[in-house]
Amino acid sequence: MCGGLKTDSGLPDSPNTRSTELARELARDRTRSPRDHQSSPRDHQRSPEITRDHPRSRDSGLPFSRSRGHAVGRAPPCALHTRTPCVHAVLRVRGTRPSLTPSVAPCRRPCNPSNNFFPDLSSTPRADVVYFCSPNNPTGAAASREQLQQLVDWCNKQGSILVFDAAYAPFIRSADVPKSIFEIEGARTCAIEVNSFSKYAGFTGVRLGWTVVPKELVWADGSSVAADFNRIMCTVFNGASNVVQSGAMACLDKDGLAEIQVLIDYYMENAAMLRQTMLDIGLKVHGGTDAPYVFVDLEGKPSWDMFSKILEEAQVVTIPGAGFGPGGEGFLRLSAFAPREACEEACTRLRTAMKPDAVPAA
Repeated sequence: MCGGLKTDSGLPDSPNTRSTELARELARDRTRSPRDHQSSPRDHQRSPEITRDHPRSRDSGLPFSRSRGHAVGRAPPCALHTRTPCVHAVLRVRGTRPSLTPSVAPCRRPCNPSNNFFPDLSSTPRADVVYFCSPNNPTGAAASREQLQQLVDWCNKQGSILVFDAAYAPFIRSADVPKSIFEIEGARTCAIEVNSFSKYAGFTGVRLGWTVVPKELVWADGSSVAADFNRIMCTVFNGASNVVQSGAMACLDKDGLAEIQVLIDYYMENAAMLRQTMLDIGLKVHGGTDAPYVFVDLEGKPSWDMFSKILEEAQVVTIPGAGFGPGGEGFLRLSAFAPREACEEACTRLRTAMKPDAVPAA
């Protein structure tokens, strides 16, 4: 998913490069980088040693230096090797010094319509790293201010670091849905925010993002998380190209921001159209209000069966929820990123293919 923290997934792939050796030395000296939660599976095999120290100890070998870890949230596939948006994934890492290869045993927490796509924190184990994306892809769900306050309070209490993915923030329309985690009281002592131009301005292929690491965020010994983050970034990443940065600056000038807003409004009108079509058909839907995705509830029916039916009978391409992981089964994702004419035609065809008497039996 996207740039900055999200684009560059951990240490370089080649174990023989000088930059890899430098990064290893830094890891042994200062523990793992805060951005290493999105490292590749190969990077997890190069993890430094693990101890059972203080929850915010810099001597633990886990992402964000937690002594015994769980990563909770819509986890990036390279972190937990899963694409399960409707299930909050939990990463347990176990090992003892001086082992450099901790065992990884993921488990999953339900996150679905029954709990409004927000985890039950009261029954969630302590986490070293909490990854949370709001608004969410593919569910289209967006956490309210009250929910995010619960999450921040939980992270502060548990000694966890929250990585908040705000890539879809510009699509938010509801007044009670924050666009940044730093709107929440207490977030500066537990949260890192990542964002990207991918959704703001169509930089999906160009790749440029940013990461906000507050000065108030510190390890148990009082040292700066931002300093460690910067040290690793300066070792393994030379920065975005001048061409890409110039494009980003154009996006941020007065005319660029105005164009971005027009484009976002255009896509959200598409989302509203898709959402209303599904409602008119008689199906339950989620999202489409604060995100450009509509998550259609098939009420237990196989998503691949419905995908095939729509493709064959209406020639409309949807995304079966099962493609996002086991938690997505029983749903279809509709995307608003399409020309208006195509969206209108798709809605007409969907009304025909998915009318109530055409929905296959479970």
